[in-house]
Amino acid sequence: MQIEPEQSFQYLLDPRFDMSAFDEETLAGIGLAVVQTKTNSQQLIGKLAIAQEKLTKRGSMKAFASALQISFSSLRAYKCVEERLEGLEVPADYTWGARAVLAAQDNPKKVLAEAIVHGLSSAEFVRTFSKTKEEKHETVTCPNCHKIIEI
Repeated sequence: MQIEPEQSFQYLLDPRFDMSAFDEETLAGIGLAVVQTKTNSQQLIGKLAIAQEKLTKRGSMKAFASALQISFSSLRAYKCVEERLEGLEVPADYTWGARAVLAAQDNPKKVLAEAIVHGLSSAEFVRTFSKTKEEKHETVTCPNCHKIIEI
């Protein structure tokens, strides 16, 4: 029986899995393999970035992104989402987009509990809890020309 690469990475998603046993080279190797297989890559890369940052100085995140052949801004986004969701048992079928929406909430734990109680799918979760453009921006009226401007 041959194990597919994406199956071998599933154990890394377990919240109880301790990545502190890996050194920086191992983390980069796993990360590159995850990026290449594209299986749960955002979530796994975020977790690897958290583990990598604990091993080294902050400035090494750019080198880690380079080793994984992804942009620094993507790595930072994946890491930030996973940091916000640490300790939460997010349903396995929630997409990366749903995880990002959950991480953006003021109280992710409370919002996740509400979503689980209501049995929201990943798509329903995104539709329900995504902030719309109107919610993200305030409008002001120019006192001179009376034009409405979003800020």
